[in-house]
Amino acid sequence: MAYYLLLIFAIYLPFQVALNPLPGIDLASIRLFSLVIGLIWLAESLRRKRLFVPANWTTSLLSSVIFLSLLSLFFADNLAWGVRKALFLLSFLPLYLVVSDLARNRKSRIGILVALASGALGTALIGLFQFSLQFVLGLDTVLNRWQGLAKVFLGTEFSQTVLDYPSWLVSVGGQDYFRAIGFFPDPHMFAMYLGLLLPIAIGLSFSSFHNKKNWHALFFAIAATAIFLAAMLTFSRGIYVGLGMGLLWTALIKRRSLSTKTKLSLAAFLILIGVALSFSPMATRLFSSFDTAEGSNAERAQNWQQAIQIIQLHPILGVGLGNYSTAIVPGVDYRNPIYAHNTYLDLAAETGILSALLFVLLLGVSIKILLKKNAGTLQLGIAASLVIFAAHSFFETGLYSVHVLPVLLILFGLASSTDSPQS
Repeated sequence: MAYYLLLIFAIYLPFQVALNPLPGIDLASIRLFSLVIGLIWLAESLRRKRLFVPANWTTSLLSSVIFLSLLSLFFADNLAWGVRKALFLLSFLPLYLVVSDLARNRKSRIGILVALASGALGTALIGLFQFSLQFVLGLDTVLNRWQGLAKVFLGTEFSQTVLDYPSWLVSVGGQDYFRAIGFFPDPHMFAMYLGLLLPIAIGLSFSSFHNKKNWHALFFAIAATAIFLAAMLTFSRGIYVGLGMGLLWTALIKRRSLSTKTKLSLAAFLILIGVALSFSPMATRLFSSFDTAEGSNAERAQNWQQAIQIIQLHPILGVGLGNYSTAIVPGVDYRNPIYAHNTYLDLAAETGILSALLFVLLLGVSIKILLKKNAGTLQLGIAASLVIFAAHSFFETGLYSVHVLPVLLILFGLASSTDSPQS
């Protein structure tokens, strides 16, 4: 039963609704769903008298990062904030154990990947529909309607914070656009989620083609196209960098196994894509990444400097999990979106330099495990997803996103399952 609930979880994740159990409190339903899956998996394991816990580097590194995060609470000025963020992290942790166990079965592993890609396709189509709607109904009309939907998917309190600190609009070439966001709080987390799952959709397409399942291959090729277009229409420069690094990394990994004809075909295809995009607003947005005087670039550089200063003052265990914003602006509200805009700096500032280094090592070890001898197309796709996330994380922090963290833990679990024949 835990396996089928996990598949439903993966599909439901980008559409999850928020609960309001008490006034002023928003609770993502997906957090409760994760705990339910973990409890059912535990009950099923105990009933079979076989509890599988992977003993490998992935588990050790992930446990170390969690341990240091919890240890940093002893140095937090605002313990309540730290506990809230700790409970957030721990509520999704069962996903890693469940996937590490269930995904050792190849059929189950493919089922998990299919469910993830299907959920990504669904939300990508919604993002494309939402973006296109502004050219039919008008920008203001679509914005007002989407603001009304925000309470359903984000919660009353969180949706108000999102509206108070908007990032839904982007101005490119003097024209305002409502960026693709689906039902996510902002385009950056939407882009990071899609970036994690694009290589998986591509991997499923190639794998199906190799297994002579042409209709499956076509479906996942269409899914990958929709996911790619939605990611591009977020106008998130982080995902542009992430996808570029993912493509470059994959080309380097596969350079010896591709025929000259295939290499030339891919090069021609990429040139066509590049030419087409060069005449779009997305190209203007990408080129603005190199303008240090541009507003958001200058603000991000300032955020990085602030984070580095905090790390220099608190290098061992940081300022405490969940306490970065109050370290920058004492007395600030909990939901005020103050962070370093860099996953590694955020981790180091809140939980210490060692914690950030261990997280980088966790990403690297997981990628290496996935690339072991005879690694198939699907394993390469998962590894590429982690590469894209690693690159995108230089510009955004997705570890505390209710949509991104679960996917990341599932991918870590998939990596662990290929390296855990024994409990």
